[in-house]
Amino acid sequence: CKVTVKPETSFNGIYRSEDGSKVTISKKGGKYKIDIFLCRLTNIDDGVGSVKNNILYFSATDANGNPIKGNIKKSGKEITLTFSNSTWTYLPNGTKYQFYK
Repeated sequence: CKVTVKPETSFNGIYRSEDGSKVTISKKGGKYKIDIFLCRLTNIDDGVGSVKNNILYFSATDANGNPIKGNIKKSGKEITLTFSNSTWTYLPNGTKYQFYK
């Protein structure tokens, strides 16, 4: 009996949006490093995450110094960034952004 394991989606790369926002994802050891720049809104450069069921879950620090969490789903060369567990007014829970490689 042969067991087939679905390969993990690779999230590595630089993803951009039309407004100049950018997400940079790189794998360091077993964890991913996530840097998020949202044009005219914020820069989050301390994100750390891991993949579960082909979704990259991360935690970071928002502009007010509070914890913020989110996830990144990938489809082809496109990612959807969704913020969750956010206390920052400008990024309420459920806020989504689209980026392209």
